[in-house]
Amino acid sequence: MLDFIRSVYLSPLRDIVSDNRRIGLEVERLVKSQVSDDALKTKQLEELPDEMRKAVLKMIHDITGLDYISYVGQNLLSYSSPYIKGKPEELVTFSPSSINRNLYRSMLPLFTYQEHGLGGLDLEANGLGINNLIYASIVLSRKKNEEHFRFFLIEEPEAHLHPQMLRTFFGKLNRIESHQVFVSSHSSMITAEVDITKITLMKRFDGGVPKVTHLNDVYGKDEMKAHRTYLHKFLDSTRSQLLFARSVIFVEGISEALLISKFAELMGKSLQDAGIEIVILGAKGGFDHFAPLFQDDPEWKCAFITDD
Repeated sequence: MLDFIRSVYLSPLRDIVSDNRRIGLEVERLVKSQVSDDALKTKQLEELPDEMRKAVLKMIHDITGLDYISYVGQNLLSYSSPYIKGKPEELVTFSPSSINRNLYRSMLPLFTYQEHGLGGLDLEANGLGINNLIYASIVLSRKKNEEHFRFFLIEEPEAHLHPQMLRTFFGKLNRIESHQVFVSSHSSMITAEVDITKITLMKRFDGGVPKVTHLNDVYGKDEMKAHRTYLHKFLDSTRSQLLFARSVIFVEGISEALLISKFAELMGKSLQDAGIEIVILGAKGGFDHFAPLFQDDPEWKCAFITDD
């Protein structure tokens, strides 16, 4: 069905790496078990991966001109430039890793030249966050082919990613206009970056049926413009934690937040264990902007505490 509707699912790269390695090693053992101990055959077998790599790289160069390497490098630089330097065509290259993998699946991205020298660095040696970025760079490079793909599904892009790099990566996703992007996330940093009317909440209380709330239904109407403007300014990554909480207590300042936490401790109650988030608004006037979130969901509880 996903193929039929022309989507691309960016699954975690670490799963692909581990699966290919496990299957590849088994095939490699099978091939070697059928080779005699003859020294010449053994030497030829050891040389075969390098010969195949050279042949495939020449074939790819002849067919593509290697423009795709530049496309991937440009994507990678656009949301990681504070941490990764170099020319787009020199950041990433592709090479078949061994004789035991499907041709296209064996094109392993390597950091080369600027980062790790001419030898490059295998995917397995990278951090998982960087691997996910490389994978996203490759897939998102195909967005030029608009007749093939209409939207992308990205699962938890925050996994193993440097927080600042996550912001720049998600900022890049926000600027994609030719395709629709669906992101599933548990990151308050992402919810703080996206337009609140584009957020869909999924909550389940006490084992019940999950409830879906489209925040566009809550804040999308014209009369909610003042609320949207306020939340756009002040719904930062700290306050966005409320979207993931079971219950929320809104207070004006840090003093109230500290007192409520202490009162709960003295009562033998744990706000953290109950999934309760304390949100500091800084002023009484901010309460009204958050109230619509809770009006249609009696299970999602909140309290507003003011000085008076």
